[in-house]
Amino acid sequence: MLICIGTIFISAIFCLLTPIGGAVTQDWQQLLATRLLLGVGMGVKASTVPVFAAENSPAAIRGALTMTWQMWVACGIWLGTIANLVVGQVGAIAWRRE
Repeated sequence: MLICIGTIFISAIFCLLTPIGGAVTQDWQQLLATRLLLGVGMGVKASTVPVFAAENSPAAIRGALTMTWQMWVACGIWLGTIANLVVGQVGAIAWRRE
């Protein structure tokens, strides 16, 4: 159980620090590195948190918790898509130029 909690904590650190690192990158190689580390953190989180929640929840709500987790993951993907659509074509006022 402590290994699972530690793994979730490490993935949370990855998911917290890599977007900050991506915001201060200076070239595409640094951005690629931060995105890869974010992918590792998200992958670990996505594979451990639902298992941890299912193993530690009462049988009566186990499936509901797991399905709620997946619903909020889909909602986060949708919000990310909306954010990309909002800022995708800003043109000359972009904070990062090529």
